[in-house]
Amino acid sequence: MGERRRLIVTLPLPPSTNHLYWTDKKGRRHKTTEAVTWIRNARHTILEETDLVADTGWPRHHRYEMTVYVYFEEVDNAGWYLRWAGDSKPGAKQPHRAGDRRAKDRWKKIDLGERRKLLEDTVTKMLGLDDSSIFSSTFVKMRDADNPRALVEVREIGDAAYR
Repeated sequence: MGERRRLIVTLPLPPSTNHLYWTDKKGRRHKTTEAVTWIRNARHTILEETDLVADTGWPRHHRYEMTVYVYFEEVDNAGWYLRWAGDSKPGAKQPHRAGDRRAKDRWKKIDLGERRKLLEDTVTKMLGLDDSSIFSSTFVKMRDADNPRALVEVREIGDAAYR
């Protein structure tokens, strides 16, 4: 096999699944303006940052893996680093003892799965693929307060691991 195909591109953060569709009065679902705008911007970025021609048709019968580093402004829950000075009053909505952390969890509630589908579908479509060609998909949550983004790599992989 000759050169294996590989795409590396930096995209804006995709909207979460909760912001992808709206339902009309007849119960039909439509993409939101936010989703349509993101898709348009992502397609433009892919074409601008790579030598890819839209829908070029990477071989559909090959296997690919996708790795995405999703950079958020913040991943830490600020309350994790704060502690209560005194005990809560009886019957308090959030009971606590002096010295307890103010946040129950260290990490902010950022669900990577909510960002995955639109990104996978948009990138694979730009490559002329269906997302069923993605045999391995890894999403990694990262922090970059100055530059939230999604760094995407798609690469062709061999058949040996799947025999």
